[in-house]
Amino acid sequence: MKNLVLFGLFVFLLVAVQFAGGQSVDEIIEKYIRTKGGDANAAVIQSMYMEGLIILMGFTAGIKISKIKDDLNPAGFNIQWLLTGGEGVDTTSGNLLNDPDWLNNLMAEMQAVPDIGVHLYNYSSKGSAAVLIGKETIEDNSCYHIKLTTREQTEIHYWINSASFLLQQSCVIDKGRERNTGGDNYFSYDNYQSLEGIMIAQSLQIEKRTGHQNSHCEIVFNKMLINQPGESIIVKQTNHL
Repeated sequence: MKNLVLFGLFVFLLVAVQFAGGQSVDEIIEKYIRTKGGDANAAVIQSMYMEGLIILMGFTAGIKISKIKDDLNPAGFNIQWLLTGGEGVDTTSGNLLNDPDWLNNLMAEMQAVPDIGVHLYNYSSKGSAAVLIGKETIEDNSCYHIKLTTREQTEIHYWINSASFLLQQSCVIDKGRERNTGGDNYFSYDNYQSLEGIMIAQSLQIEKRTGHQNSHCEIVFNKMLINQPGESIIVKQTNHL
């Protein structure tokens, strides 16, 4: 009997220690924002200009992306983009020859960022709700899985690296719009560098998960400008999500 009592006390203390060592969703978000560079730095971003390479469906092409703050939608940016040539690109229209819709949809999902994590900043004041799903392993890294539900009932899933507290992966699930993309796009972030005091991923891996066949895309940026005039280019205008 005494042994059972001691064993029960041991289990209770073990659970209590684990509970005490756990972090709340707000503590994790606060650490992420602080590691990212702070909400004050993020708030001053009015425009971003990026150049790099996109690797998709067996070809590599140059890509230019311009984002300008949308005064009518404080959480979003007007995004324009242009493929600058490469095998598999129609140089007249700038479209992909084999799947023009996927890149259009991909750019639409990038509409709400300079960084998808911006939705976590002061999320409760925006009418959003955040829930800590738990810990999961993403690419051999332990991550906190957070689900953010916006006022418009859009679900944004974040996987925040539990060691670096930088964003490892994200996915947007919009239940309020008609989905015709055939799957969800999962964005993975790598090669973070500081730009104007903000940690920004220089490499994006995008995986479209359809349930039966996944498609992959990679964008690697070699030039990024914040609040500086980029190259004047004729680009495609992407509609808001």
